[in-house]
Amino acid sequence: MPIALITGAAKRIGKIISLNLAQNGWDLLLHYNSSKVEVEELKKTVEKSGIKAEVLHCDFRNLGSIEHLIKQDSLDLLINNASSFENDNIGNFFYEDITNKLKINLIAPMLLTKVFVKKSANVPNSNIINILDCGIKNIPSNFISYYITKNALAHFTKIAARNLAPTIRVNGIALGQTIKNPKQSEGNFNKAIQQSLLKKNVSEKNLIDTIYYLIQNRNLTGNIIFLEN
Repeated sequence: MPIALITGAAKRIGKIISLNLAQNGWDLLLHYNSSKVEVEELKKTVEKSGIKAEVLHCDFRNLGSIEHLIKQDSLDLLINNASSFENDNIGNFFYEDITNKLKINLIAPMLLTKVFVKKSANVPNSNIINILDCGIKNIPSNFISYYITKNALAHFTKIAARNLAPTIRVNGIALGQTIKNPKQSEGNFNKAIQQSLLKKNVSEKNLIDTIYYLIQNRNLTGNIIFLEN
């Protein structure tokens, strides 16, 4: 079976992706930081269907441990989903805020890409998919550390695609509003949807369909697909 590593696998987008890959025969490496109970429950769920799943703990603020995270000799797919998302603006951000977001949202995916190159050397259709944010095309007034680091990851996606072709394909998915953030009110979530172009959230199906489109279409690399609201 092919093997996929999903970062931030325990909740929300990571959980959706992990469950669907398992349903389609992928063995999983499930990364988490603080959501131990949730990731262990996810592991038990996917293993009931005969899937092999391994839980990997790593706080991406500790960059030194990332390159030793993966013990498997072979990997087919890396999905860099984990991210730090907290509100700040030009007047109140702290050095620690942007430093931690740089580590989690950018440097960790870069280091995991480096590891993936070694682990996918004998894989015929190896893929890296970076989960981005639709907001990277705007000039933000809030969440500036988050958007700066997500923009940097989008640029790295294109750099990695050029440097790793033709053996590894690297693409990104820039997500609009998909699932309400735990810190977000229902009213705020609905307001954001109603103010958007398409006036609907990104469905789980459309997200999963896009992931498989990127995996299966071998003529795609260096692309960022925007799933709009």
